Amino acid sequence: MGPPPKKSNAGKITGIVIGVVVGCFVVGGIVREFLPGAGASHSSTAPSGPRYTLIVPKTLDNGTYRIAQDISDTIDRQIPHDGNGMHGMKAVGGQYTHGTKSLTYTGLYGTIDDPDRALDSNIDGMNEGEGAAQPVPEREFTPKGDDTPVTCGVMTKDQAGTEITVPFCSWADGSHEVSVMEVDGADPEADPASVDLQAFADKAGRIRDEVRVKAD
Repeated sequence: MGPPPKKSNAGKITGIVIGVVVGCFVVGGIVREFLPGAGASHSSTAPSGPRYTLIVPKTLDNGTYRIAQDISDTIDRQIPHDGNGMHGMKAVGGQYTHGTKSLTYTGLYGTIDDPDRALDSNIDGMNEGEGAAQPVPEREFTPKGDDTPVTCGVMTKDQAGTEITVPFCSWADGSHEVSVMEVDGADPEADPASVDLQAFADKAGRIRDEVRVKAD
């Protein structure tokens, strides 16, 4: 009789990752955007174009991911709502699962004077936490079927000796900003260079259509 099958740690890893990802985004990313001098200024013109609010759907990516937890209140309580060209901001977010994959969506909506600066400072903040690194620098990708790019890269986070690989995509305009991150609990230490960021950008583009709603 052979040895018993090895138990999978995917569920445990996924649970750890949810806390890590949300912590990185809330503490490192969102809060940094409100600090004076955060990010290089790109524009002094008033925001233009359509304005959006954000929602937390029960599913994402055409029903592939189902919500595990709405984290909007948790995030909103931990952030400023005004500062550094950000006005009347409201935070929303959700944690979603599909098999061993955990996807976290977090966003802000209100008025953003300089979307490029907000996006830069958010990504910088996500990488400033202890044990965080970004082995794959961010760059723009155009999602399939869309003409508005998203900015994607790959972070890693050292958590209790496990270096977790976290691909992300973000975007911002004058009324909202969103980041989408994912970890596969079946392979949490995947080689960052192996991540197909174009495919992840395509997914982010589909999610963008689901989470933003034109403001009245």
